This record gives sequence, C-alpha cells and structure tokens, in this order.
Amino acid sequence: MAAPELIRIRVRNLLPALALLLIACGGAARKPRETTLPAPLPAATSRPEAPPEPTPVPVPQPAPAPGTVIVVEEGGTAGETEGGLVAAARAERARREAAGPPVAVITDRNLKEHGRGQRLTEAVPAARETSAAGRRADSQSEERYWRERGRALRERWHRTADELVSERDRAAELRVRFYATDDPFLRDAEIKPAWDRSLEKIAAREREIREIRRELDLFLEEGQRAGALPAWLNDGIELEPPAEQPPSTVSEPGEPTILAEPPR
Repeated sequence: MAAPELIRIRVRNLLPALALLLIACGGAARKPRETTLPAPLPAATSRPEAPPEPTPVPVPQPAPAPGTVIVVEEGGTAGETEGGLVAAARAERARREAAGPPVAVITDRNLKEHGRGQRLTEAVPAARETSAAGRRADSQSEERYWRERGRALRERWHRTADELVSERDRAAELRVRFYATDDPFLRDAEIKPAWDRSLEKIAAREREIREIRRELDLFLEEGQRAGALPAWLNDGIELEPPAEQPPSTVSEPGEPTILAEPPR
C-alpha cells in the first residue's frame, strides 16, 4: 500500500476522535466560570460618639479695690448718662440762682439768738398715727397687764401670811407641850424637833413676805413711772394682810434664870 493512501486511512480513523475532542473542549468552554466574591463588610450598628467637649476653666477675677463701685444692673449708654447728669447739674444751678442768698445760716453759736421766740415743731411718723380703736385696744391691754400683775403679788402675800399665822399657832402649841411634858424622852425626841421645824418654817415665811413686799414696792414705782392709773395698780389691795403690830416689850414667861451664888 502506498504511503499517501496509508495517511488518508489514518486520518479517517482519527476524525471521530478529533470530533469528540472538539465537542468536549467546546462544552468545557461554554461552562460558566465560578468566581469567589469577597465577604460583605459588617453593617455599622451605631454611630461613634463624639468626644466630650472640655469644660471651660473659670478665670479668677481680681478683687475690686476698696471704694470701687460695682454696677449690677445695666444702665443706659454713656452719652445718656452724661447728658442726664449735665441736665441735673444745670437745673440745680438754675434753682440756686433763682433762690437767692439764704436768710440765715444757723449754727451752734447763733442757735439761741435765732431760736428766741420760735416754736418747736415735731414731725409725727405715720406709724404712730393709730386709729381710735387701736389706741383703745392698747389701753385695755395695758390695764389688764397692771391689774393682773398687782393682784398676783397681793394674792401671794395673802396666802403666805395665812400660812405664817397657822405656823405660829402650831409653834405656840408645841412650846406649851414641851414645857408641860414630864417624860424627857417624849419631850426631847418628838416635841422639841417638831418645834424646831415649826420655827424654821416661820422664819422662811417671814423672809418670803419681806421679798413680796419689796417686789410690790418696785411694781408700784414702775407703774407710776409708766403712767398707769392708780386704780390699775391698787387692784386686789383688799387682799393685803393688816400691818403687824410691833412686838410687845413685856417678857413672856420662861425658865427662871439661876444665878450662881458666890462661894462663902
């Protein structure tokens, strides 16, 4: 067999294989290429907060010098203030020129001369100009004060005087019992201590009465200076106990005095 014929036979045998190879290559070319996408970024959950603003540090102000005027309320402009002061100064100057010279200049030296034959006037404050009802209420309150205070002192004096009389009667009774008792134990252990206590109570009541009378004298003097009426100060005067009589000069009976006899 010749060589060209042999080559044709081999080519014919290879055609089906070449066709299959082309089909396979074509299918592989048409197959879509897989691509890998990058992972998505995470979604922002919240907006980052802005850094806090720095707190301004107060700048210390220098203390005002003594005598410095500090303006608290805002006033007008400088022009308005100067204009108002200038207008006020002009008005005062015009008033002084129209008023003329003063009639007299009163000093401590010529006060007696210019004040001869003049009447002194007194300005009464508005707060002292009370109504008639207010003055009546003040008068009633003042009257009640003086009456109640004087009556309380006199009631205390009357009560203490009654206690003094009762205690003196008890002391007199214990004195009689002391000298009439023959039992020395009963006389010295019971009657004598009770008699001593009664004498101490009498002395205490007498001191209290002297103190009450001193307070009553001061009360009357104070009321007279304050302008209280005598009827207010004498309220309860009927409660005052009668004046005590001076002690008698006659000696009371007692233990006989034993004189020591001179030796013979």
